[in-house]
Amino acid sequence: MEAHGWMVLDRIVRCWSDDDDVVGGDDDPTASEVAYTCSGHPIRVSLRVADPPAVSRLYVHRPGWPRVYDLGDAEAIAAHRGSILLSARVPFADLGTVAPGQFPVDYYVYTAGEGLRRPSLTRLPPCFIGGFSSPEVDRHFKPHRCQQQRVMVEQNVGFFCHGAGNFTVADINIHKGKAVELCVLNHYADCPQQPQWKVQILEMQQQPNQNHHLRGWWTDAVLPLHDSYLACVDCYHGIILIDVKTQRYFNYIPLPAEAKHGRRRVDKYSPDPARSASINSAGNITVVCIADDNAAAGGRNNNSTAGSAFIEIESWCLVDIHESRWILDFTMEAGKFWDICSAANQPLLPHAPPTFPLVSMANPFAISFLLYDKANNFLLEDKGNGLYWMIEVDMRNQILLSPATLYISEEEEELFINGKEEEQERCCDERYPPMKYFYGHNFIPSWFPSYLKKGGDTTSRLRSLMMSRQNKRV
Repeated sequence: MEAHGWMVLDRIVRCWSDDDDVVGGDDDPTASEVAYTCSGHPIRVSLRVADPPAVSRLYVHRPGWPRVYDLGDAEAIAAHRGSILLSARVPFADLGTVAPGQFPVDYYVYTAGEGLRRPSLTRLPPCFIGGFSSPEVDRHFKPHRCQQQRVMVEQNVGFFCHGAGNFTVADINIHKGKAVELCVLNHYADCPQQPQWKVQILEMQQQPNQNHHLRGWWTDAVLPLHDSYLACVDCYHGIILIDVKTQRYFNYIPLPAEAKHGRRRVDKYSPDPARSASINSAGNITVVCIADDNAAAGGRNNNSTAGSAFIEIESWCLVDIHESRWILDFTMEAGKFWDICSAANQPLLPHAPPTFPLVSMANPFAISFLLYDKANNFLLEDKGNGLYWMIEVDMRNQILLSPATLYISEEEEELFINGKEEEQERCCDERYPPMKYFYGHNFIPSWFPSYLKKGGDTTSRLRSLMMSRQNKRV
């Protein structure tokens, strides 16, 4: 990882039992200290790092747990500097009285160790502010009993690492169409008292001759900006800017008018494959828009579907938060995009619309995309079991920066690590449909590898094996 220093982190977190004995041991430099769930079970976290655009992945280990106990819906939520925020649903010993969908959620912060220390793992105190309480249902929420946790949607959660073990976690929601409800936890490593969640309502600081509102707002991402802000981004409207140090009010920054064309094509709880917001190498917010023929018509074609023709990619960079000033980084038409892919002499790449753009943390003009090879979907229904390719394109110099790489799913990786040779063949065999489907999602850029005391690309062998098998399937 020395050549990059950053990674593309998958949101899916893999859970291992201690007898898998593959990663996460004491000799693994990425393995964290042992922490404990809210139910008292020990866990630790490790990381497999790969060079971008290949995907890196977190692993949760359950030392001493019976195999019947599993951590459900584990996912990475956000990353900043040398820390990563993740969550998982936690089971209890009394499985007969707990419905799996009603397990409580634990939130953890995984932080790279300083010097020779191994990474730390900090469990956050649960938040019950705004949770719905029902005595009949609460009996399933042991040991919380008469309280239920606040529901936090991952897109609304922001994470800001201050360094030295100090961080801020915030759940940001729109309040009555014009204000913001901020549910925040400030953690200080040298404070002996457990931090507490608190909620406050922030009003918009209106500028002269402006009358912005937040009706129709849906958050796509919450990003740490500069040294003191959390930026709540709606990729079709604008940015809510909150100072995490003062937390008194918020500023609103609208998107440039040219970037407001088009409309969201997916359920608001699903990540949008056509737009993304991230922090570039200069520390500024970049919004990447993949436009189709409906967006070019100003979003007026109501008969258009998600299969509309891809026509161009454009990127907007917020260069001045005080003057709300944006600049257009680049525009690339579809024809040029496909010329670049063809010139790279990689015939296996599908001629499919690029999705889920991600700006490199090292080069503001390098964008990674996910390409779905629907032709290699071996089921009749489109259930997301085709091949997904990841490519990285230099949009300014108009070249492919590195060979395309396959997205290796959680199930495929498990077979290659633990399965016998005949079982490994299953992940590429149409006779064995996958039990878990990957539909594509947005990934998390992170500088975490640069904070590790040592690293290495530990997924290169798996990726080479998988690509070899998948190429045979193609």
